[in-house]
Amino acid sequence: MTNDDDNKANQMNPNNDAFYQSRGYEDRDDYESQQDSDDDGPVCCVGIPCGDTCISADETCHVGPGTATCSTDCSCTCNDCTCSCC
Repeated sequence: MTNDDDNKANQMNPNNDAFYQSRGYEDRDDYESQQDSDDDGPVCCVGIPCGDTCISADETCHVGPGTATCSTDCSCTCNDCTCSCC
């Protein structure tokens, strides 16, 4: 298994921080705190909105529009973001 395969597996595992980082969160705690405090859905600072979550910009979203939105805060680390501030 290559490092790329390990990373992909980690990004698919909700018990791994890479899962949340690939969706624009620092870790699981960051994800949970935003879910608790944000009825409008997550704001993607890294990656792209996909339904009700954020995914890595190199992934393809297979769900329709949801509550996730792109951040308009250009201080976000949006090096792989396809949003307007990048």
